[in-house]
Amino acid sequence: MKLETIFQANTVLLSTVPLTLQEPGIAYLNDIHLWVITLNTCDPSFHDGNITIKQITDLMEHHCSCYPNQAEYFEKERKAIINRLKKEDPKTTIDHF
Repeated sequence: MKLETIFQANTVLLSTVPLTLQEPGIAYLNDIHLWVITLNTCDPSFHDGNITIKQITDLMEHHCSCYPNQAEYFEKERKAIINRLKKEDPKTTIDHF
């Protein structure tokens, strides 16, 4: 599955890197309406390079933010994305390469 389908966007930036923070990653909407997702490879929820719907759902529910000028648009979009994510099997892997 592709994130662009869930986010209903042409482009979603996704990266996996070792982060020093405790969170499993960060998701944010930048100032040009582009979703940027960074997953923490040091987090125990990250396994073998596979990214699942469950991981993206967790980020969107608990580790998501936006630039101040996107706040109004952000919450509406975030809720719609979470609803679409919850309709999918949480174990489904995301095609990110």
